[in-house]
Amino acid sequence: MLRARALVGLMLATVALACSSEGSDADRATTATDLDVYRTLIDSLFIPEPNADGEQRIVIRDSTDIHRVLDMTSDVIEQFRALPEMDEAMVQSFASRNNLSRSLAELKGVSFGAPMELVGARTLDSLQKAAAGPDEYWVAVADRYPGSNGMLSLSSVGYNEAGDRALVAVKYGCGAMCGGSTNYLLELIDGAWQVIAIQETSIA
Repeated sequence: MLRARALVGLMLATVALACSSEGSDADRATTATDLDVYRTLIDSLFIPEPNADGEQRIVIRDSTDIHRVLDMTSDVIEQFRALPEMDEAMVQSFASRNNLSRSLAELKGVSFGAPMELVGARTLDSLQKAAAGPDEYWVAVADRYPGSNGMLSLSSVGYNEAGDRALVAVKYGCGAMCGGSTNYLLELIDGAWQVIAIQETSIA
């Protein structure tokens, strides 16, 4: 509990720093290392099986989710704490980098194990407004993106001090009562990122 409180204090200390740089292009940039982490995570766990027509498609929200420091409860901190070798630098990095949303447009230049398509809020809003309810909305999503099993929303990547461990939070939606949220810990081993820990935080 004391460690969790210490981590909360550390995360709160990053708020002023994160907010002071919120408008800078550099702070909003997605780095080459971020792209490597995302590619490893998605290729390892999120390549859909081909549908009856042989189609495969990865669908990802076109900007990262925001995980504001002030919204992170003690339960969230305890979840982070349960990950192997979670250190203060990684918590601080995750908190400061997720205080704002980043464009994921550069994912278009990444070669994934299946075709990837980014989807924006405007497109999803139009599908939602045209749908009679949640079930119809997800049918519309599936019709628009054939070969997909759902839609991913990614956090920005947090790193440890050495830069060889990475934390990504992923929200996955696949239906009105289908989806969840999971934290993924990756490690750079022999020059390649590998998923080393998976932590479910919610499930529909």
